[in-house]
Amino acid sequence: DIFRKKIHINEYIKFSYLLFMFFFLILGATVGMYKKVYFYDSIAHFITGVGASILSLFIMNKLKRYNEKDKWFNVLFIISFSLFIAAFWEMTEFTIDNIFNIDVQKVALTGVFDTMKDIVLAFIGSILFSTYYVLSKNKNIINKIIE
Repeated sequence: DIFRKKIHINEYIKFSYLLFMFFFLILGATVGMYKKVYFYDSIAHFITGVGASILSLFIMNKLKRYNEKDKWFNVLFIISFSLFIAAFWEMTEFTIDNIFNIDVQKVALTGVFDTMKDIVLAFIGSILFSTYYVLSKNKNIINKIIE
């Protein structure tokens, strides 16, 4: 049973999570960088696309679904997982906006532009990571991350 297994999370994934929390929750939300730097949100969604891509390889490896020889399936999974995370995040923002009557997504100002921009930036991040993954000759870095 997958939920009863203890999963060892390596130092790369832990460090990435701490960086994410620091830059996007502490600096972004608490310190207010999202309002002070107009492109901070765009950077956050691009980096989240890359981070979700890395996490997808880690998850595939832990579920014993990672096959280094089946790169195209891996790329499809990487991009799909990244888009899932982006869509889930945008749905969460939308739900919070409606429950608390706020406008985090700037729907009143931009319509769906902000939401689509965020998803597209995550997609671009996953495409760039996938390109690196396919073209990389040195698999040591990827293997260290997913183990």
